[in-house]
Amino acid sequence: MKFSETVQSWDPDFLVCPQCDEFTLPYLFTRSKLLGLNPQLGREPVDINSIRKPLPYWVRGRVALDYNQFGYTFDDWGIAGLVERARFSFLPPGIAGRWTSNRVNDSRCCYELMRRGYVIPRNTGYYEYIRPMGEIIARDKGGMIISPKIGLVHENVAELDFESQYPQIIVKECISYETVTPHGVKRKRDALLPYITKRFLDRRLYFKGLRRSFPKDSLEWTWCEQRQSALKLILVTLYGTSGCCWNRFGNVLAFEEINKKSREAMVKTKDFVQQRGFEVIYADCDSIFVKKPGATREDYERLAREISDHIGLPIALDHHYKFLILLPLEADPSGVMEAQKRYFGILYDGEIIARGIEVRRHDTPKFIKDFQVKLIKTLFDCENAEEVQTTGYDRALQVVTEALEDLMKNRVPPEDLVVSKILRKPVSQYKSMFPHVSAAIQLIGRGRDVKPGETIDFVYTDADHHNPLCRVIAYDFIEGKVNPDREKYRDMVLDAAETILSTFGFTREIYGLPRADKRWWQELREEQRRETMLEAETEEWVQ
Repeated sequence: MKFSETVQSWDPDFLVCPQCDEFTLPYLFTRSKLLGLNPQLGREPVDINSIRKPLPYWVRGRVALDYNQFGYTFDDWGIAGLVERARFSFLPPGIAGRWTSNRVNDSRCCYELMRRGYVIPRNTGYYEYIRPMGEIIARDKGGMIISPKIGLVHENVAELDFESQYPQIIVKECISYETVTPHGVKRKRDALLPYITKRFLDRRLYFKGLRRSFPKDSLEWTWCEQRQSALKLILVTLYGTSGCCWNRFGNVLAFEEINKKSREAMVKTKDFVQQRGFEVIYADCDSIFVKKPGATREDYERLAREISDHIGLPIALDHHYKFLILLPLEADPSGVMEAQKRYFGILYDGEIIARGIEVRRHDTPKFIKDFQVKLIKTLFDCENAEEVQTTGYDRALQVVTEALEDLMKNRVPPEDLVVSKILRKPVSQYKSMFPHVSAAIQLIGRGRDVKPGETIDFVYTDADHHNPLCRVIAYDFIEGKVNPDREKYRDMVLDAAETILSTFGFTREIYGLPRADKRWWQELREEQRRETMLEAETEEWVQ
C-alpha cells in the first residue's frame, strides 16, 4: 500500500517496470487480490476484484511500460524517444512502446495508404516474383565488405561513414514496395516508402545536428540523442523489413535493390579515394576506413565532401584514429582470416573505439574491462606505429603482468569480478546447467523470484567443480570475503591480452601456459561435448 501511496503522491504519467506485461504488474495484481488489498496505481479509482487483468484497467490515466524492450532499455529512448515512436505510428505511448518496430512501421504505412483512399489488405502473406535462379543469386546479396588489412598497426586513419545510407538510397532512388519490379524501378512522385522515409530521415538529421549545439552531459543533448536513436531504429527497420515476409506490403526486390545501390556506392567510393592517393584498409556496408601519410583531419573532411558530391550520398568523417588495429577472426589460430567489425583504436583526443572485443561485451567483468582499457591506452601511448611495436608493447606486457599479480594475490575486490548474464527463459526450460542458470537456482533456493529477462550476477568460485551448482556463487550471497577461481579469471585476463597483443605475437606461452586452441571446428565440437556433459550433470543433480 505504501507503493500505491507513493504513486498517488508523485502522480507520474508513466510507470516503468521490468517485464510490465508478463510478470511485474500481474504479480502485484494477483498478490494484492490474495491479500485482500486494493492499491490504486492509476488516476481513476478501480476495484481490482471487479477486473480480470491489470492492464490497462488498473493503471487507467497512466502509461505502463517495460524497462527492457527489443534489446533497448527505457534509458536509451526515454520519454523523448517514446514520443517519436508514438508520433510516427499514430499510436498511444503504451502501445508504441510495446509494439515491435515492424508493427510500428506497419501502422504508419496503413495510415498513409488510408489517407490516400486505399483499402488495406488483411493478409500478411509472403509475396515473391518467379525468377530464374541465376537472377536470384546475382541480386540476393547484402552490403559491400572490403576485407580488413590485419596484422598491422595502422596510423592516422579516417573512418568515413555514410549518414543514414539505406534511407538516403530509398529516397534518392525512389525504392518502394510498389515501384520495384523484375523489370526495374518505376519512379512515382508519391511512392509510399520514400515519402515516409524522407520526412523522418530529415527529422533525425535535424536532431543529430541540434545535438552538437549542446554540452554532452546536458539534458538537451540527452533528449536529442534519444529522439534521433528512436528515429534511427525506425528508419533501419523500414529498410530491413522492406522485403520481409512479415511485412504485409513487403517486396523482396525492393530490399535487394537497396542493397544493390549500397554496393555500387561503396565500389565508387573505393575507386574514388584510391584515385586520390588514399589507401583503403577496411570497408563494411556504409563505412570505409582510409589512410594516407601526412593527411590531416581537414584533408579527410575535404575528401568526405568530395565523395558526397561524386556519389550523391552524404558521407562524413566519423572518427579520426591516431592508431588502429584490425583483428583476425577470433577462432582462427593462424591469425590470417579477417573478421568483420572486430577492431580497436584510439582517437587523437584519447578516446578508445572498440568493436567485437571483451570491453564491448556486457558480460565481461569490470576488472577485465578496466584491464583491457588500460592495456590499449598503454600500448598506444606512443608517437608513431614503430614505437607502438617496441616501447608500447613492452609497457603493455608489464600491464599484463601486474594484472595477473593482482589477481593471483587476491587484490581484486569481488564486485570487480562479477559476471552478468541475462536469463533468457525460465530456469525450468534450460537443459544445461550454465553458470548463470546455476546462480539463478541458488537465488530461487533462497526465496528469490527469478524471472526471464532478469540479469543474473555471479562470481566464479570453482569453474571445474563436478557439481555445477558449486562452480559459481550468486553475487547477492557474497558476504565478506569470497575465494574466486583465480585460474578462471587468469584465463580471462590472458584472453583479453591476446585480443589486444596478438598482432605482435603475444600468447599465454610467455607465462608458461599452453596456447589456447581456438580453431572453430574444435570449438564447435568442444561446445557440443560440454553441452552433453552439462545435460547429464543437470539430470543427475535434479534426481
